[in-house]
Amino acid sequence: MSDNDTQIVYETILTLPSASGIVEFTLPAQAPALEVGKQYHWYLTIACSPDDFDNGMRVEGWVERANPDRTLTQALKMAEPDQHSRLYAEAGIWHEALSAVAKTRRDKPADLNAMDNWKRLLESVGLNTVVAQPLVAPPLTEQAVKEVSSIR
Repeated sequence: MSDNDTQIVYETILTLPSASGIVEFTLPAQAPALEVGKQYHWYLTIACSPDDFDNGMRVEGWVERANPDRTLTQALKMAEPDQHSRLYAEAGIWHEALSAVAKTRRDKPADLNAMDNWKRLLESVGLNTVVAQPLVAPPLTEQAVKEVSSIR
């Protein structure tokens, strides 16, 4: 992740799960805090070989950290957790909307309402083809792999 494409703010190597599906990634606590109102360019390269990042598949986008306004904060406090995704989406805070609806889907896999909210949110931004994909365990960062290895 870089700030306005000028300086790398955070970079890591992930070990992806063996199952295919949608993977959530959250910046770890030791990563630098993102500044409110600043745009960051994120990118993910999937390399089939650790020595071949140049030929890997790449996806990228932009993210801007935002603080919810007072109205949204109050609405979130009063709403049930399964309504948080809708509130964030209405406020234009995409990452939190997606995280909230994914959490509800993970916590309540048999809940048809959770799946319907998931479907509506993804379809609202043209992601129809990934609606049915499973949510898989988050990837391990290079640091987490080292920590797990040292425990064994």
